[in-house]
Amino acid sequence: MRKYRLLLISAYLICRYRVNGNTTGFFRTDYTLHSEVGTFYKAHKNPKSWNEARKWCMLEGATLAVPKTGIEADIYKTIMDDKLDAFVHSVYVGIQAFSKGLFTSLDGTPIDNLYHNWRPNEPNDLGNNEDCLVIDRLTNGLNDVPCDHSYPFICEKSQDSVKWNNDCQIADPDYRRLDGMQHCYKLHKKKKNWADSYATCTAEQSYLAILNSEEESNALKQLVASESGGNVQRYEIFHLGFHDRYAEGEFKTIQGMTLHEAGFETWDSDPYQPDHPGLENCGSMYGNGKLNDITCSIPLLFICELENNSALSTRMSG
Repeated sequence: MRKYRLLLISAYLICRYRVNGNTTGFFRTDYTLHSEVGTFYKAHKNPKSWNEARKWCMLEGATLAVPKTGIEADIYKTIMDDKLDAFVHSVYVGIQAFSKGLFTSLDGTPIDNLYHNWRPNEPNDLGNNEDCLVIDRLTNGLNDVPCDHSYPFICEKSQDSVKWNNDCQIADPDYRRLDGMQHCYKLHKKKKNWADSYATCTAEQSYLAILNSEEESNALKQLVASESGGNVQRYEIFHLGFHDRYAEGEFKTIQGMTLHEAGFETWDSDPYQPDHPGLENCGSMYGNGKLNDITCSIPLLFICELENNSALSTRMSG
């Protein structure tokens, strides 16, 4: 029945959004397509520094928005009016100066070849410390600001850059459907601490993987082995979605279940796990598919888990 439902959803996407593996009218449920410029946008209310905003957009598979034309600048104003609080007067854009006064976009395009309507008396490099740009809500004018100041921001994704993963129904080709598993998985090969791993999976609209059965443990064991060319080390460790940060020794998944309730609680026994109480409060998995507790600050590879079609089902029912 589930396979039949997947086929129906795939057919729906092909008909409605022209999904063909290269371009689609759908990116993510939290992005809105502005067809007049062929771009998806999302406003982030939570202020961040310029570099943190840039990185967050990247985690979502997008980029920090760059106004190229007056039409796009008008779209930013519409987005700010619709999505942000009335007191928000500016948002970051993806333009900065690596050298004083030489403003370029993230792909190196000089600002003279982009939208460059400045606010009056800007740029002024106040305090010799204003190397990043925001766009003003009232005037659509650009203003230089210190890069470490926090502002809301807008992320963008061009429609023709969307690469659709038909197997997992997501705009990310790195998620894989594993044999016998209902969900899809992605092994991240850039090491991060547990909290950043959690944030990365969340940004991708998935979650830090949770083991629910011995079959799933074996599937992830095979995943990490195949992704490493079969050379995964016995004691290589991967962050997973469980912890005992609330109460020492009471391990729960990031969805609030005990390991027993989740369906898998096989700890590694060589060495015996869990160990080092009070020091190791985050969950992980050895290359053999068995559980391990780990210090949360240690950077590791990690696995994200995607519940197939949950986002698309929401969009379709809406």
